Amino acid sequence: MVGGIVYWAYASAVAEDKEEQTTIKKEQEKMERMSKEFTDIDEGVISDSDVLDSLRKRVNSTKTDDDGSDPEASGNDPSGNPDGSPDGGSAPTATLDPPTASAEEIERLNKLFGMGDADK
Repeated sequence: MVGGIVYWAYASAVAEDKEEQTTIKKEQEKMERMSKEFTDIDEGVISDSDVLDSLRKRVNSTKTDDDGSDPEASGNDPSGNPDGSPDGGSAPTATLDPPTASAEEIERLNKLFGMGDADK
């Protein structure tokens, strides 16, 4: 009976070893495939400046009109207006101040946050 238990323990250990070897082999092949994605680059290593140059080329190529002229070269915006404003440039551009809260809104906020008469 003891011999049977010893044989069963040996056989299960061998089976586990074979299973572990196949798992390791599969993972090793997977890692090799994944590493090829990063090491087998046809164009070489890409740097940030290469990506930026490529992006600039693409942006410039998409800004050409249907007739092939470059809107930036003619001084016009793609909308056809000389200064790029949607109304054709007739209205002067003004800087907009952000809207401020009224006294009533400030009072309501002070009550909400429990500040009471904070500004007095």
